[in-house]
Amino acid sequence: MKWGLIACGRIAQKFIASLGTVPEATLKAIASRSNAESLREQYASIDIHDNYEAVYDDPEVDIVYISNTHNYHKENVLKALHAGKHVLCEKPMGISAADVAEMISLARDKELFLMEAIWTRFLPAYNRMKEIVASGVIGEVQQIQANFSFNARGFGPDNRLNNPALAGGAIWDVGIYPISLAIDLYDEAPHEVIARGVLSDDNVDLRASMLFSFSDQRHAQLFCGIDLETQYDAVISGTKGWIRLPKFWCGQAIEVNHDDQKENLLLPMDEPTSFSYEIKACYEAIAEGKIEHHKMSHHHSQIISEVIDAALHQIRTTSR
Repeated sequence: MKWGLIACGRIAQKFIASLGTVPEATLKAIASRSNAESLREQYASIDIHDNYEAVYDDPEVDIVYISNTHNYHKENVLKALHAGKHVLCEKPMGISAADVAEMISLARDKELFLMEAIWTRFLPAYNRMKEIVASGVIGEVQQIQANFSFNARGFGPDNRLNNPALAGGAIWDVGIYPISLAIDLYDEAPHEVIARGVLSDDNVDLRASMLFSFSDQRHAQLFCGIDLETQYDAVISGTKGWIRLPKFWCGQAIEVNHDDQKENLLLPMDEPTSFSYEIKACYEAIAEGKIEHHKMSHHHSQIISEVIDAALHQIRTTSR
């Protein structure tokens, strides 16, 4: 299958390197409105365009990877699907639950693959953690705690993270990772979302503390930020023990604690890059004629978007 890329910033450069590690993948075209000329010098054998429509109109492109700023995701996902392309879209897939629902609906109507690129869900350590949870060794999961916050104070007001016009903010950029973890492990929408945070002068969420309540008195306590450095750990607590994931969103280690025993597992990536796993997942699903992948389903993307809507609404109305 041949790929087309929409936008080519830092993340897309890593994605290009990852495509080169997957035998089934061929990079056919890149579209960038900001750096097409330099890309032509860098990638002489690839079609480089200064407009996105050229990728959508290319009959040889089978699947499109979308990585421009969050506010443009919906527009480009819909265009790609209308053009008959499968789509892998960087997270967050949309900046409202209504946007995500519209994209999923069109993918289903067109019978085309669509996935939100939360690559964490495909890593070996993450999937081994899920196997351990499913085995019952730590009992029934009752509490999830996860932090993902870094200090971007030096990035400046024009950086996309601080720009409300580009859908900047902590929750969309990094909060989605702990939110995704909680939704994945509980496999349902929370019945209550409590969120408090700190807003910038431009109404961008700089920090968010979130408490989600699920069925059977289960909870998730999550924190994210772009103005404060924290540990990146996640702790999953069950009725018989607990699991700690250092750097849960990209880590390779697992600490399992149960019955007064501690086991430390190391699951290094066996692919050349972390993005290689989600690229292969796209091929798995498409080869089986599926329009979604079970590890990052449309249902979960919809729940995540609804939770983010609720959290941002609370933060914006209580932090003034």
